[in-house]
Order: sequence, then C-alpha cells, then structure tokens
Amino acid sequence: MLGRLRMSVRQALAAYTEFGNQVFGKSRYWHINSALWYPRSKYASSPMEKVFSELISRQLDIRDPGEATDETFESSEDQTRTIVFSWRQSRSVSKPYLWRSYHHRSRMGGQDNKFHLNLGPAANIPIYEVARATSAAPRYFEPIVINRWTHVDGALGANNPSPQTINEVYSKENERVPALSVSIGTGVNLQDQDEGTDFSERMQQVLQSRKSNKLRRRQILGKQWELLTGVARQTTDTEAAVVNWERDCKLFQRAGFPNQEDFEPWWHRLNVDNTLKAIPLDDWTPRKGGKETLQQITNLTSEYLAKQHVQDTIARIAQVLVDKRRRRVWTEKWEHFVMKVAYRCPKSKGHTEQFNSREDLRTHLQAKHDHATLTEAEMHKLLNKARVVPSQS
Repeated sequence: MLGRLRMSVRQALAAYTEFGNQVFGKSRYWHINSALWYPRSKYASSPMEKVFSELISRQLDIRDPGEATDETFESSEDQTRTIVFSWRQSRSVSKPYLWRSYHHRSRMGGQDNKFHLNLGPAANIPIYEVARATSAAPRYFEPIVINRWTHVDGALGANNPSPQTINEVYSKENERVPALSVSIGTGVNLQDQDEGTDFSERMQQVLQSRKSNKLRRRQILGKQWELLTGVARQTTDTEAAVVNWERDCKLFQRAGFPNQEDFEPWWHRLNVDNTLKAIPLDDWTPRKGGKETLQQITNLTSEYLAKQHVQDTIARIAQVLVDKRRRRVWTEKWEHFVMKVAYRCPKSKGHTEQFNSREDLRTHLQAKHDHATLTEAEMHKLLNKARVVPSQS
C-alpha cells in the first residue's frame, strides 16, 4: 500500500480496517483451526481478492473494478521501488521468492544466491495476485498458484526481510551504502523458536497431505495441525533475522568507510516491546469494526512510542529524512516523482507535446523552436508557464 499504491499512512490504516471487516470479521464456520476439523483455511480467498481489487481500483482511479485485477505490480521508473516476499514451491523445489516493482539485473552474473533472488525483470503479475501470495499465511489463507508455482506467505523464508533488503539496495545501487535503513517490527516475540526446523519440508508435507487419499481424514488433519503450528510460529517471529541485518549494516558501513573507526549507525529498529505480540494475527473484536482490537494495538504502540529512547531514535530518523528531502526538493526529478508534474510545450499545436522535466522541455525548445538565444530569465518564465500538475490537467 505504501510503496506500489503510493498510499499515505492514514489511507493504509483505513484500508486495513476495511480489510479486517470484510475478511477477519467473516471467518468460515468449518476450517482447520476450528474444533470441527474441516481441512480448509480459516478464511475464504474471494473476499480477500475483492477487497484488494476495490482498493486498487479506488487508489489508482480505475473506474471499472474488473480492470483493477489487470493492474500489474510492475511500476514506472519514477515511482517508489517496492519489494515483497512469498514462499514459492513445486513438487521438488521450495525457496523464497522476491516480487519486484522494478527491474534488477545485478552485476553478479545474473545468478541467484542467498539474497539476490530471481534476478531479472519486474513482476508483470497483477497486484492483487502478489498481495495474495505474500499474505497467504498457513492455516489462515489458501495458497495461490501463479505460473504453475504454489505461493504461500513470504514469512516462511523472510519474515523479517531486512537483510535481503539491504543486500538488494547495495547491489542495485552499485555497492553504495544507504543513508538510512529503518526496520519496523510487529512486536517482540517472547517465545523461543525451534532450531534447525526445515520449514520448506514442512510445507511440502502439508501440500502433499492435502492430496493424499490413503490416510483417514483425522490423521491428515492431525498432521497438518502439527506441521502448521510450527510454521505459524515461524511466520510470526520477526526477530530472528535482526542480528543478520545489523551485522550486514556494520559490514557495509565499514566497507564504505574503511578508515572510520567510530560512526553513527544508519540502521534503526523500531519494535513494540510489550504484549503486542500476544495479539493473534487475525484478532478482530468485535467482528464488526474491530474497535477493541485496534484500540488495544493503538494503546500498546503509543506506550512504546512514549519512551524517551524511542523518541530519540525517531528524532534521528526524522533528521536524516528531512535533510535528504531538503536537498532533493530542488531537483527536477523530485518534482515529477512527488507531484507528477509535467511540462507541455507552449509552441506545439494544441500544447499536446508533454515532457516529464524542465530540462527535457528546455532541450526541446532550444532544438525545435529556436529558443537557444533566450536569456535564463526568459527561459525560466516560459518553463513556469508550461508547468502542469495533475490537479490542473
């Protein structure tokens, strides 16, 4: 929502409430989590996909909701780069999969490794399918099949994708160290995780057990419960990868500044350290509105944010962001990126020729309309006249 759909935080919160009412507030009567032991996910996929499609249609101003299902995750180069993860599996292979809204062809010979997954073009897949893939939490939502591969919640391989994200940026930006990395958690997990658990093997067994007709239904369901309980613990543990993320950040910073002994960390972790983690993934009380659940989350988060050390961390983060924006706001690229400003040639017939930057229009005027002799003040005035923002078009 924040990346590919360019929503504000306020809009995203409203959308989450809508999702909770339509999905979490309407669980099935018989499902794998219930006492009735029916072998299906707790929530149906159709309401989930409907909410996604309506959200995409509204945010991207697509009048026909049916067309919203065709809107792909790939975005234009001047938009925020967005990545999400899923866990992709076939009969013989199971591994994390990275969905990109942009192209990434690394200098590493195009080979996948631990961090640089499925390098190549952006995901030319509908947004709603990517959303389904990355949120198909076992026991809660059904897997989705995309291009003959089965996808489930990306938390199985990258529940905290911070290390993969840092390596993605480092590789994409020609080994330049980011100015800032902020990782936001969903609550500290107070339960220890099982060590050495092969979750890809677990999920493979789950999928195979659904197809089996040799075991009695009760045996199948019991096995699924055993496997998926362990998987559920894995998908809600966001802390395991934090150590690797911090280690990579330190290594990259020392590589970029080898002679600097003491440096201000450019990585920050924000994670509510109270009982927020105890709230179930799909808690929605009451079923209509979820006000009690949302209020509980708000209270716990506000309590965490009120702590002095957290406020100090947020102030440091804000200072970096403000300094960056102040430098960027004077660039032509930033003008188009933030406000979608465009320029229409005042000399073209009907003013139909459009350009994405002042520099492009300047070059066009000088080359095509013999305006090379204009003074800088005259050119500046002409460019300002040609400037168009979306609300004015």
